[in-house]
Amino acid sequence: MENFEEILGKATSEVTANYVKFPTLGALKGIYRERVYCYELYHQLRRLWPDECRYTLNGEVDKKAHLYFAENEKKPIPDFLIHVPGEEDNFAIIEVKSASADNKGIEKDIETLQEFTTRLDYQRGIYIVFGESNETRETASRVLERLEGQSIKGKVELWIHESGCPAHKVSS
Repeated sequence: MENFEEILGKATSEVTANYVKFPTLGALKGIYRERVYCYELYHQLRRLWPDECRYTLNGEVDKKAHLYFAENEKKPIPDFLIHVPGEEDNFAIIEVKSASADNKGIEKDIETLQEFTTRLDYQRGIYIVFGESNETRETASRVLERLEGQSIKGKVELWIHESGCPAHKVSS
């Protein structure tokens, strides 16, 4: 998918601040809500998705009854998959975390990225950290620390989406 990075950058630039920090009663500046952000990002990606593209964008596809996972094995549910459903043509897995993510959540996402880029042969693993500037950079640093020394270090791209700007890749 030649223009994927362009599509992702444009889609993230269309995610407005109220989806990055969700306004709630009692929270003056809003709060981060990963699912709210992901739904809006999915919407923006679908708007830009090329009709002729053989890959399908799917959100939160569980792997129940998938032949690669044993009956009693924990089955990951990634935020986004870009693939040809029912075939072994897997382009990208995307995991998303807000700037307020804890280390446990980051480590779970890295495990999911590892599973899909190694065992399931996804070509790209993309980790998007979204939020406001300083918080986002700090969380991205914690992600990079956890990727250091991992076998997937070169397979996973870290993208930062700071509110009001398009997401950009900071490592691969």
